[in-house]
Amino acid sequence: MASSNSGGIPIKAEQDSDGSAQSTADMTAFVQNLLVQMVRLSFVCSALRV
Repeated sequence: MASSNSGGIPIKAEQDSDGSAQSTADMTAFVQNLLVQMVRLSFVCSALRV
């Protein structure tokens, strides 16, 4: 099963009986969100160094 998140990056998740596909999708979303926050913080920090 392939799905697309808001960033447009396709995520391929294989369905397993233990739910690891959902866990993988959750971890991917978490890491992407973390990266976005880090980039935003970098822009804020660079703007404050005027």
